[in-house]
Amino acid sequence: MSLKTVRQKFHDRLDPIYGINEVSALFDLCCEQYLSLNKVDQLISIDRILSSAEIDKLDHVIGKLEIHRPIQYEIGHAYFYGLTLIVNESVLIPRQETEELVSWVLEDYPLNTQLSLLDLCTGSGCIALAIKSSRPNFRVIGADISEAALIVANKNASRHALDVTFKNQDVLSLDFSDHELYDVIVSNPPYVLELEKSLMGNNVLNFEPHIALFVPNDNPLLFYLSIATYASKALKVGGALYFEINEKQGTEMIAMLENIGFDGVVLKKDLNGKHRIIKCLKRNA
Repeated sequence: MSLKTVRQKFHDRLDPIYGINEVSALFDLCCEQYLSLNKVDQLISIDRILSSAEIDKLDHVIGKLEIHRPIQYEIGHAYFYGLTLIVNESVLIPRQETEELVSWVLEDYPLNTQLSLLDLCTGSGCIALAIKSSRPNFRVIGADISEAALIVANKNASRHALDVTFKNQDVLSLDFSDHELYDVIVSNPPYVLELEKSLMGNNVLNFEPHIALFVPNDNPLLFYLSIATYASKALKVGGALYFEINEKQGTEMIAMLENIGFDGVVLKKDLNGKHRIIKCLKRNA
Protein backbone atom coordinates (compact mmCIF):
# COMPACT_ATOMS: atom_id res chain seq x y z
CA MET A 1 0.00 0.00 0.00
CA SER A 2 1.38 3.41 -0.97
CA LEU A 3 1.59 6.56 1.13
CA LYS A 4 -0.94 8.14 -1.26
CA THR A 5 -3.42 5.35 -0.57
CA VAL A 6 -2.98 5.68 3.19
CA ARG A 7 -3.54 9.43 2.91
CA GLN A 8 -6.81 8.79 1.13
CA LYS A 9 -7.76 6.30 3.85
CA PHE A 10 -7.23 9.02 6.47
CA HIS A 11 -9.62 11.31 4.60
CA ASP A 12 -12.22 8.63 3.83
CA ARG A 13 -12.55 7.59 7.47
CA LEU A 14 -11.83 10.80 9.34
CA ASP A 15 -13.14 13.71 7.21
CA PRO A 16 -16.72 13.14 8.43
CA ILE A 17 -15.49 13.55 12.01
CA TYR A 18 -12.83 16.26 11.81
CA GLY A 19 -13.17 17.93 8.41
CA ILE A 20 -10.71 17.86 5.54
CA ASN A 21 -8.31 20.52 6.82
CA GLU A 22 -7.97 19.00 10.28
CA VAL A 23 -7.45 15.54 8.80
CA SER A 24 -4.72 16.89 6.52
CA ALA A 25 -2.98 18.31 9.58
CA LEU A 26 -3.38 15.00 11.44
CA PHE A 27 -1.95 13.09 8.50
CA ASP A 28 1.04 15.46 8.31
CA LEU A 29 1.68 14.98 12.02
CA CYS A 30 1.51 11.19 11.72
CA CYS A 31 3.86 11.19 8.74
CA GLU A 32 6.37 13.18 10.72
CA GLN A 33 5.95 11.11 13.86
CA TYR A 34 5.88 7.58 12.41
CA LEU A 35 7.54 7.88 8.99
CA SER A 36 9.97 10.77 9.60
CA LEU A 37 8.49 12.58 6.60
CA ASN A 38 7.85 16.33 6.58
CA LYS A 39 5.47 17.92 4.06
CA VAL A 40 8.15 18.19 1.37
CA ASP A 41 9.21 14.60 1.95
CA GLN A 42 5.60 13.51 1.56
CA LEU A 43 5.37 15.07 -1.90
CA ILE A 44 8.58 13.39 -2.96
CA SER A 45 7.59 10.04 -1.45
CA ILE A 46 3.86 10.04 -2.18
CA ASP A 47 4.12 6.80 -4.21
CA ARG A 48 6.37 5.09 -1.67
CA ILE A 49 5.20 1.60 -0.69
CA LEU A 50 4.88 1.37 3.08
CA SER A 51 5.91 -1.66 5.11
CA SER A 52 3.33 -3.81 6.86
CA ALA A 53 4.46 -2.43 10.22
CA GLU A 54 4.02 1.16 9.01
CA ILE A 55 0.57 0.43 7.61
CA ASP A 56 -0.49 -1.32 10.82
CA LYS A 57 0.67 1.64 12.91
CA LEU A 58 -1.18 4.19 10.80
CA ASP A 59 -4.31 2.02 10.76
CA HIS A 60 -4.08 1.86 14.55
CA VAL A 61 -3.91 5.65 14.74
CA ILE A 62 -6.90 6.04 12.43
CA GLY A 63 -8.88 3.73 14.71
CA LYS A 64 -7.96 5.76 17.78
CA LEU A 65 -8.87 9.02 16.05
CA GLU A 66 -12.22 7.52 15.05
CA ILE A 67 -13.08 7.14 18.74
CA HIS A 68 -11.91 10.74 19.33
CA ARG A 69 -8.73 9.91 21.23
CA PRO A 70 -6.61 13.08 21.05
CA ILE A 71 -3.67 12.78 18.71
CA GLN A 72 -1.42 14.26 21.41
CA TYR A 73 -2.06 11.27 23.65
CA GLU A 74 -1.51 8.90 20.76
CA ILE A 75 1.88 10.33 19.78
CA GLY A 76 2.76 11.04 23.41
CA HIS A 77 3.54 14.73 23.24
CA ALA A 78 2.11 18.20 22.68
CA TYR A 79 3.63 21.54 21.74
CA PHE A 80 3.43 24.45 24.15
CA TYR A 81 5.23 27.78 24.05
CA GLY A 82 8.12 26.39 22.03
CA LEU A 83 8.46 23.27 24.15
CA THR A 84 7.65 19.69 23.19
CA LEU A 85 6.00 18.25 26.30
CA ILE A 86 5.21 14.66 27.21
CA VAL A 87 1.47 14.16 27.75
CA ASN A 88 -0.74 11.23 28.65
CA GLU A 89 -4.21 10.73 30.10
CA SER A 90 -2.94 11.86 33.53
CA VAL A 91 -2.64 15.47 32.36
CA LEU A 92 -4.60 17.96 30.32
CA ILE A 93 -3.38 18.70 26.83
CA PRO A 94 -1.91 22.25 26.95
CA ARG A 95 -4.09 24.82 25.20
CA GLN A 96 -3.32 27.95 23.22
CA GLU A 97 -5.28 30.05 25.70
CA THR A 98 -2.87 29.00 28.42
CA GLU A 99 0.04 30.24 26.31
CA GLU A 100 -1.55 33.70 26.58
CA LEU A 101 -1.44 33.40 30.37
CA VAL A 102 2.28 32.61 30.16
CA SER A 103 2.82 35.54 27.81
CA TRP A 104 1.18 37.94 30.25
CA VAL A 105 3.49 36.86 33.07
CA LEU A 106 6.55 37.21 30.84
CA GLU A 107 5.48 40.62 29.58
CA ASP A 108 5.32 41.88 33.16
CA TYR A 109 8.83 40.78 34.13
CA PRO A 110 11.99 41.58 32.11
CA LEU A 111 14.43 38.86 31.09
CA ASN A 112 16.95 39.32 33.89
CA THR A 113 14.39 39.58 36.71
CA GLN A 114 15.02 37.36 39.71
CA LEU A 115 11.92 36.24 41.57
CA SER A 116 10.08 33.22 42.96
CA LEU A 117 7.00 31.85 41.20
CA LEU A 118 4.52 29.18 42.26
CA ASP A 119 2.35 27.38 39.67
CA LEU A 120 -0.63 25.67 41.30
CA CYS A 121 -2.49 22.84 39.51
CA THR A 122 0.60 22.46 37.34
CA GLY A 123 -0.47 19.27 35.51
CA SER A 124 2.09 18.54 32.80
CA GLY A 125 4.14 21.45 34.12
CA CYS A 126 3.47 23.43 30.94
CA ILE A 127 3.10 26.84 32.60
CA ALA A 128 5.98 26.43 35.03
CA LEU A 129 8.34 25.05 32.40
CA ALA A 130 7.46 27.60 29.73
CA ILE A 131 8.08 30.42 32.18
CA LYS A 132 11.34 28.90 33.43
CA SER A 133 12.50 28.36 29.85
CA SER A 134 11.96 32.03 29.05
CA ARG A 135 13.07 33.41 32.43
CA PRO A 136 15.95 31.23 33.65
CA ASN A 137 16.58 33.53 36.65
CA PHE A 138 13.16 32.77 38.12
CA ARG A 139 12.91 30.25 40.95
CA VAL A 140 9.92 28.18 39.84
CA ILE A 141 7.86 25.68 41.83
CA GLY A 142 4.93 23.67 40.50
CA ALA A 143 2.32 21.83 42.57
CA ASP A 144 -0.46 19.36 41.82
CA ILE A 145 -2.68 16.92 43.71
CA SER A 146 -2.06 14.17 41.15
CA GLU A 147 1.06 12.05 41.66
CA ALA A 148 0.65 10.75 38.10
CA ALA A 149 0.65 14.30 36.76
CA LEU A 150 3.77 15.12 38.74
CA ILE A 151 5.58 12.17 37.17
CA VAL A 152 4.81 13.69 33.76
CA ALA A 153 5.86 17.17 34.91
CA ASN A 154 9.19 15.90 36.22
CA LYS A 155 9.84 14.03 32.98
CA ASN A 156 9.19 17.23 31.07
CA ALA A 157 11.56 19.18 33.30
CA SER A 158 14.28 16.57 32.75
CA ARG A 159 13.60 16.48 29.02
CA HIS A 160 14.32 20.18 28.71
CA ALA A 161 16.93 20.40 31.49
CA LEU A 162 14.85 22.98 33.34
CA ASP A 163 15.36 23.43 37.08
CA VAL A 164 11.76 23.43 38.31
CA THR A 165 10.73 21.86 41.61
CA PHE A 166 7.44 19.94 41.60
CA LYS A 167 5.58 18.97 44.74
CA ASN A 168 2.38 17.18 45.70
CA GLN A 169 -0.22 19.61 47.01
CA ASP A 170 -4.01 19.76 47.19
CA VAL A 171 -4.94 23.37 46.46
CA LEU A 172 -8.15 22.94 48.47
CA SER A 173 -6.08 22.45 51.63
CA LEU A 174 -3.16 24.82 51.12
CA ASP A 175 -1.04 25.28 54.22
CA PHE A 176 0.82 28.49 54.93
CA SER A 177 2.81 26.97 57.78
CA ASP A 178 6.05 27.08 55.80
CA HIS A 179 5.69 30.88 55.56
CA GLU A 180 7.46 30.96 52.21
CA LEU A 181 6.66 34.13 50.27
CA TYR A 182 6.39 34.28 46.49
CA ASP A 183 6.62 37.15 44.04
CA VAL A 184 4.16 35.52 41.64
CA ILE A 185 1.50 32.83 41.90
CA VAL A 186 -0.11 31.54 38.72
CA SER A 187 -2.76 28.88 38.21
CA ASN A 188 -5.00 27.24 35.63
CA PRO A 189 -7.26 25.30 38.02
CA PRO A 190 -10.42 23.30 37.25
CA TYR A 191 -13.17 25.69 36.17
CA VAL A 192 -15.59 23.88 33.84
CA LEU A 193 -19.03 23.46 35.43
CA GLU A 194 -20.48 19.96 35.55
CA LEU A 195 -23.48 21.22 33.57
CA GLU A 196 -21.14 22.27 30.75
CA LYS A 197 -20.14 18.67 30.03
CA SER A 198 -22.77 18.47 27.31
CA LEU A 199 -20.98 21.25 25.44
CA MET A 200 -17.66 19.40 25.36
CA GLY A 201 -16.35 17.01 22.75
CA ASN A 202 -15.77 13.31 23.28
CA ASN A 203 -12.04 13.89 22.88
CA VAL A 204 -12.13 15.81 26.17
CA LEU A 205 -14.85 13.95 28.06
CA ASN A 206 -13.61 10.45 27.31
CA PHE A 207 -9.87 10.95 27.61
CA GLU A 208 -8.74 14.03 29.56
CA PRO A 209 -8.63 13.86 33.39
CA HIS A 210 -11.89 15.12 34.89
CA ILE A 211 -10.14 16.00 38.15
CA ALA A 212 -8.33 18.76 36.26
CA LEU A 213 -11.43 20.03 34.46
CA PHE A 214 -14.65 20.13 36.43
CA VAL A 215 -16.11 21.98 39.42
CA PRO A 216 -19.54 21.64 41.09
CA ASN A 217 -22.30 23.72 39.54
CA ASP A 218 -23.09 25.30 42.92
CA ASN A 219 -19.47 26.26 43.68
CA PRO A 220 -17.79 27.47 40.46
CA LEU A 221 -15.07 29.46 42.25
CA LEU A 222 -14.12 26.60 44.58
CA PHE A 223 -10.47 26.41 43.52
CA TYR A 224 -10.05 30.13 42.88
CA LEU A 225 -11.23 31.07 46.36
CA SER A 226 -8.86 28.61 48.01
CA ILE A 227 -5.88 29.71 45.90
CA ALA A 228 -6.63 33.43 46.26
CA THR A 229 -7.01 33.11 50.04
CA TYR A 230 -3.66 31.35 50.20
CA ALA A 231 -2.07 33.90 47.85
CA SER A 232 -3.23 36.76 50.07
CA LYS A 233 -0.82 35.39 52.67
CA ALA A 234 1.82 33.67 50.53
CA LEU A 235 2.53 36.57 48.16
CA LYS A 236 4.97 39.29 48.97
CA VAL A 237 3.49 42.79 49.23
CA GLY A 238 2.83 43.92 45.66
CA GLY A 239 3.12 40.33 44.43
CA ALA A 240 0.98 39.25 41.49
CA LEU A 241 -1.63 36.52 41.14
CA TYR A 242 -2.58 35.29 37.65
CA PHE A 243 -5.42 32.93 36.71
CA GLU A 244 -6.91 31.33 33.65
CA ILE A 245 -10.67 31.42 34.21
CA ASN A 246 -14.05 30.36 32.90
CA GLU A 247 -15.12 33.11 30.51
CA LYS A 248 -18.53 33.26 32.23
CA GLN A 249 -17.09 33.96 35.68
CA GLY A 250 -15.19 37.20 35.10
CA THR A 251 -17.48 39.47 37.11
CA GLU A 252 -17.63 37.04 40.02
CA MET A 253 -13.85 36.63 39.96
CA ILE A 254 -13.27 40.37 40.17
CA ALA A 255 -15.63 40.69 43.13
CA MET A 256 -14.07 37.73 44.93
CA LEU A 257 -10.50 38.96 44.47
CA GLU A 258 -11.33 42.49 45.59
CA ASN A 259 -13.23 41.15 48.61
CA ILE A 260 -10.21 39.11 49.69
CA GLY A 261 -8.07 42.23 49.46
CA PHE A 262 -6.36 42.32 46.09
CA ASP A 263 -5.83 45.54 44.15
CA GLY A 264 -5.35 46.32 40.47
CA VAL A 265 -7.59 43.55 39.20
CA VAL A 266 -7.38 43.30 35.40
CA LEU A 267 -9.60 41.00 33.34
CA LYS A 268 -8.16 40.32 29.90
CA LYS A 269 -9.59 38.82 26.71
CA ASP A 270 -7.85 36.01 24.86
CA LEU A 271 -7.25 35.88 21.12
CA ASN A 272 -10.85 34.73 20.65
CA GLY A 273 -12.23 37.76 22.43
CA LYS A 274 -13.22 35.83 25.56
CA HIS A 275 -12.45 36.98 29.11
CA ARG A 276 -10.18 34.10 30.02
CA ILE A 277 -7.26 35.48 32.04
CA ILE A 278 -7.14 37.71 35.11
CA LYS A 279 -4.43 39.35 37.21
CA CYS A 280 -4.37 41.13 40.56
CA LEU A 281 -1.84 42.46 43.05
CA LYS A 282 -1.46 41.93 46.78
CA ARG A 283 -2.49 45.06 48.63
CA ASN A 284 0.30 47.10 50.19
CA ALA A 285 -1.34 47.25 53.59
